[in-house]
Amino acid sequence: MKHFFTPALGAMIMFSAFSVKAQLINCNVFLKGSHLEVGVNPSGAFGSSESAPAGYHANQTYFGVNPGCAPTSATYPLALGFVADPMLTNWTNYFGDYYMPGTPQEGWAIQIGSNSATAYTPNLGAATSIPGVNIGYNTIGTSVVGTWQGMFDSVQITQVTSIDTNTLYFKVNVTLTNLSIYPKDSIYYMRTIDPDNEQMLTSSFVTDNFVEHQVTGTSNLVVVSATGLTNTNSYMALGTNDARAKCFILDFGLTPSSTLRSIYNGTTTYHYSGRDTADAGIGLVFNIGHLATVDSAGDSVTLARNTTLHPANSQTFSYQYAFKTGILDTLGSGTGTGNVGISAVGSSSNSIKVMPNPVHNTALVSGLNAGDVAYIYDLTGREVLRNDAGVNGVLTVNTEDLSTGIYILVVKDQFGNVASRVKIEKN
Repeated sequence: MKHFFTPALGAMIMFSAFSVKAQLINCNVFLKGSHLEVGVNPSGAFGSSESAPAGYHANQTYFGVNPGCAPTSATYPLALGFVADPMLTNWTNYFGDYYMPGTPQEGWAIQIGSNSATAYTPNLGAATSIPGVNIGYNTIGTSVVGTWQGMFDSVQITQVTSIDTNTLYFKVNVTLTNLSIYPKDSIYYMRTIDPDNEQMLTSSFVTDNFVEHQVTGTSNLVVVSATGLTNTNSYMALGTNDARAKCFILDFGLTPSSTLRSIYNGTTTYHYSGRDTADAGIGLVFNIGHLATVDSAGDSVTLARNTTLHPANSQTFSYQYAFKTGILDTLGSGTGTGNVGISAVGSSSNSIKVMPNPVHNTALVSGLNAGDVAYIYDLTGREVLRNDAGVNGVLTVNTEDLSTGIYILVVKDQFGNVASRVKIEKN
């Protein structure tokens, strides 16, 4: 079930199944699982600028201008960032809001070359310099998904937040698509938060912040966490399984003030290892690199027919917020990695069939599910072809424009999770 909408004051969409709920009020999206609840404001940051509907466990007050569909200046006593019930007490004892107390800070930023923009929780005043809006929601089984889309420097930014009813984490898939006739270089993306895990219980804003994982020679896992000082169950982590990412702890303050490039390159005074017990922000930064032109012509990228997006003008990556220790250690295959190297896609699958294989100009791919997307990568890990799943789980792929050689077919579901990998040969 997929819903998109034209923004309007008071617009509201709701469904309920398997304890999952999604609502849309004044361009704020509210997502509810059995153990986790999230509010997404109109800038794509977490922390609603509108009171959450009945049935949520929101407990914070938002003061100021609501930058929703019809901006108004008002007070909203039940704003929602995110809250969680990690001990599974049916919300008898829960934690959060995890960052809305005090001066809230959660959000994201992007840098393209020398141009940069931020989208932080609206309570900070100048909430965002990135125009965008929550465009709808999607339901898949026991999961609920909210989608935000905006634009900066001719790059379309799509952020899809998803919660499964039985999990203690939520995931954000980000797709950057260059819609310009000019290539884009030196692209960085950051997510950051000032954790206040136990403030509602102890009045303390201090957390034990810990860089759990950085990229190593054997692992692409990147995780930074914050835990309350009184109850170890008041745990929150931000992480990904992506070689392009680094995590950090601010040396002082709540909001990063350095450029994203300098944060990624480590030329700041931030902490990239160890732990720091303080009222300080934590974050995750990605080095996305290059996006080809919208038509890819003249940008050293071979065009492929019948593609939704031309090769290399789009990159996808993902990250998670988790609320129980160890969860992110097991989510390696669930995070996007953009270009997929051959070492990551060497296996095959019996569920997906490609016929014929070797293929000349056209191949049939069967065994797909609704919402799946099929990607073809060359042996350098460069995406050369992309198609949405066809009718009845069968997809026709035109490989006429591909050079002779070995390729890897990667199938991802609607959340960006890798469902299958198959080696194919073009003759």
